[in-house]
Amino acid sequence: CDWSSDVCSSDLINQVRWIGIVRELFNSALFAFSALLNIFFSIVASIEIRKKEFGTMRAIGLSIKDLKGILLREGLVYGIVSSFFGVLFIFYDGVKLSNILRKGAEFKHITYNGTWYIIPEIPTLLFILITISICVLAVTFTFRRLNKNIIEQVRDI
Repeated sequence: CDWSSDVCSSDLINQVRWIGIVRELFNSALFAFSALLNIFFSIVASIEIRKKEFGTMRAIGLSIKDLKGILLREGLVYGIVSSFFGVLFIFYDGVKLSNILRKGAEFKHITYNGTWYIIPEIPTLLFILITISICVLAVTFTFRRLNKNIIEQVRDI
């Protein structure tokens, strides 16, 4: 293959683009996985630290059902706030990608008809659902450890 020909250089450019796309997807998946682990263990640690507080609340008269409701709402709020910030980062990347496409089109003297942002709808919705479900799972996972006798929880105080 003669590297000066248009066919070979086009193939090389396409290969480099695909390598870049695969690298970006892998980095995004790795970042998302580490963020989800961070969210999970932050919620677990937060509940574990406040175990004595929950024991006191149960000794005063808070039922298990009410405590579970409080913790589930807290997990949902944490998941919604985390999803909001994640969507902001996705939106920022979409605006950045759109600007790159616009500048590339200007460089080649092509009219750019796209929007000023690009948001992948399905991956964004999956991200939101997975984040909220991880937060709820963290609460239910930790709640099993809290669901013990009031005397044992108060004794821990």
